Amino acid sequence: MKLLVVNKKIYLILLIGLLIANYGIASYVRANYREVSSLQQQLKLETEKIARFKEGDFVEQDHTLLPSQINLSEFITKLEELVAKSEINLINFTSNDKLTNEQIVKLPLEASFVGGYRDLIEFVVSLEQQERLVTIEELKLKDTEEDKLRMDLLLIIYALQ
Repeated sequence: MKLLVVNKKIYLILLIGLLIANYGIASYVRANYREVSSLQQQLKLETEKIARFKEGDFVEQDHTLLPSQINLSEFITKLEELVAKSEINLINFTSNDKLTNEQIVKLPLEASFVGGYRDLIEFVVSLEQQERLVTIEELKLKDTEEDKLRMDLLLIIYALQ
């Protein structure tokens, strides 16, 4: 009889342990599901941008995505807004020579930022979600002395020629 009581206690303890573990796993899955859902939405937006870019009459239709001029000052203003929103610091910004082909002008920009990992990720996501077409050609992360990361980006902004 005593052995039967001990076995019931063991089963009860195991059952409680399994319920606690199941709750932990469910919480983890729920949190990751939200992140996956957000990433799916971002992917959909980027896919739509690419589809518009590949359309033959894209150039005439979408002046927000591909403006008629580079307008660097407008881009810098938007960049500063995104930096402030993401709570990171812009520490260096340089522009390089324009590259042109038949229809499109490309302006490479080098920028360095310092911030926390999540803040830098939030900035990159918001940069990619803006209306204007911007590509990140290169991204480098380095540790800094004050428990932050330095992110060096090579960006390209586009305009019609």
